[in-house]
Amino acid sequence: MVLFVCAGNICRSPYAERVWKSFEGAVAVDSAGFIGPDRAPPGEALRAAAARRVDHADHRSKLLTRDMVRSADAIFAFDSSNVALLRREHPGEGGKVFWLGDFDPVWTGTRAISDPWGRGAREFRSTFARIERCVAAASSVIGAQ
Repeated sequence: MVLFVCAGNICRSPYAERVWKSFEGAVAVDSAGFIGPDRAPPGEALRAAAARRVDHADHRSKLLTRDMVRSADAIFAFDSSNVALLRREHPGEGGKVFWLGDFDPVWTGTRAISDPWGRGAREFRSTFARIERCVAAASSVIGAQ
């Protein structure tokens, strides 16, 4: 199973999860976060996703659990705080934690995929475009496409 993890599981990780699911033959996927369970993505995220033909309006955030981490074959994180929390809270699982941004075929100057929450439509569009590139590249390595 592939697992996408970000801070709140309302913007980046659920979007990546839905993009991954769109690939034919994709391995199982899930997403989670470190804070605030049962929250919907913000309206700006839903509008930006819909413009890219991705629907995740039914998503509700989930907290990351030890079982999720253990059952994942690969865990993709978005920024340094995600990676640090994963490694601190799940020290024996660090070998399967990857920066999703490392899979971007377009160098943007940073491996982090910043959180667009509260930063406006343009930031959501840019973030979601990058997530799509990274997920496509990662899926080709893992064999989801």
